Amino acid sequence: MSDSDRSLIQQIKNNDESAIEELIARYGQYTAAIVYGVGGASMNAEDVEEVVSDVFYAIWKSRHSLQQTDSIKPYLAQIARNMTRNKWSRVRNEQPLDDELSVIGAPATDEVVILKERISMIKTLMAAFKYPDKDILTAYYFREYKLEDIASMYELPLSTVKSKIYRGKKSIVQYFDKGGCEVDEYKR
Repeated sequence: MSDSDRSLIQQIKNNDESAIEELIARYGQYTAAIVYGVGGASMNAEDVEEVVSDVFYAIWKSRHSLQQTDSIKPYLAQIARNMTRNKWSRVRNEQPLDDELSVIGAPATDEVVILKERISMIKTLMAAFKYPDKDILTAYYFREYKLEDIASMYELPLSTVKSKIYRGKKSIVQYFDKGGCEVDEYKR
């Protein structure tokens, strides 16, 4: 892989547009996984796609200053992390103060408090799960990613993603069925 990355970098430096397309094909999902890992639930699918596109555009834009290296992955990862943090701060600043509730058709105040507590508890339970289970559950339930996209992002079979979602949901339901116990009991 190192020779092919070295060659690919040289082709990009030589203004070969097919080389940037090859870079995207080779490392697009890798870059998306980093963006998702850094951005988490603060970004939706469109935000992730936008940041990934921005990463490769930035590489193309600065192609003449690219350094020859055995692997471009660390460079991609650093750009992806920085751009995700920038995007995350913009997204966070653009959201309304209380985006989980809508004024129109909002439930009664007591129901809102209970709903917020349950959402908070579900997020806490999910955070106690191990990687990649917690990220898969967040992507599916809070970011509304499609199962196929999640499987592709984590390079897992679709059946594995489905079973992780099923087991995670089952653990959360069991937590509430038992009346809520210690979160540590449900670490997976």
